[in-house]
Amino acid sequence: MTELCFVSAEGGSAFMEELLEVVADAVRTAGGKARTAIGKYPEAGGDTVYVVVPHEYFVVVPDGDFPTAEQCRRTIGFCVEHPGTATFERNAELLSILGGAVDINTDSTAELRRRGIAVEHFQLGYSPLWDLWGGDLDSPRDLDVTYLGTAERRRSVLLGSYARDLAGLRTRLLTPPHEPMTGARVDFLPGKAKFEHLARSRFLLNLHREQKQTLEWVRTLEAMTNGCVVVSETSADVEPLVPGEHLVLARPEALGSVVAALADEPERERHLRSAAYGFVKSLDMTASARRLIDLAASLGSAPAADIAPARALASSLRNPENALAVDTPSFDARFAGRPGVRRVG
Repeated sequence: MTELCFVSAEGGSAFMEELLEVVADAVRTAGGKARTAIGKYPEAGGDTVYVVVPHEYFVVVPDGDFPTAEQCRRTIGFCVEHPGTATFERNAELLSILGGAVDINTDSTAELRRRGIAVEHFQLGYSPLWDLWGGDLDSPRDLDVTYLGTAERRRSVLLGSYARDLAGLRTRLLTPPHEPMTGARVDFLPGKAKFEHLARSRFLLNLHREQKQTLEWVRTLEAMTNGCVVVSETSADVEPLVPGEHLVLARPEALGSVVAALADEPERERHLRSAAYGFVKSLDMTASARRLIDLAASLGSAPAADIAPARALASSLRNPENALAVDTPSFDARFAGRPGVRRVG
């Protein structure tokens, strides 16, 4: 049986590491063999296929640990970025050296296929590794509103505009810079700490990054799995979620007032929480995990690609300022002193 080895870059994002662990767990649940590793590709036989998040792994891994052409041929790219972002473009370039690819978003799957890149859609769903809530609708929640998203100018301006609407609500906004977060910090919560935070929060505000218009699926599923009601700016690619039943969509300028209104409708809030959790529990990743297993088993005969261009691209993106960083002040730096905005925790 082909073994899938999910590899995260040492010094890379804890978020990506967590996501690959969830997918590895789904593969094991589907009857496949899977393990996780950090750093350089571990030595393995010809029956092992590697899985990496290309736009991060190949940029963060040192030149000396860059996989060989043969290893790249036995690598599947696990894609998470949307069209309209710089990281999506980087990802699309790097896929040319890999044996295969899957993508968690329907819009990026379609765009990659339009560009002639073979990719399969991987539908994320419920994972017990995310669930620290358990569906208890009567469990206490001591935070009214939270936000978990990297900082950029548009997001920061919008968050600042909600100050008046959020006045009086217990609010915690976490806006780290757009760079790999390797561990807990004041503006970033990894793993269990993040899920515990979502399980004690009533509402999650969600805003898009850069020019993208599609829903942030991982963040949405993590929140719903822990009973946190998602209030997002209008999004494409939400199916099979039903707006108004599983989450609330609104114009970005109106999100503050929408959350404030929902906070005064406990029965509506309770219904959204229950319906969203039931929906997520119904999303089984087994079928997608089996497709990933089948894709891994098929990577046996294709010739190895020339990895020199990918090496050059990755090397050019490694710089002292960090290729994944965005030079944008955080919400806290720009808006912490505004009236009506309070930090909790």
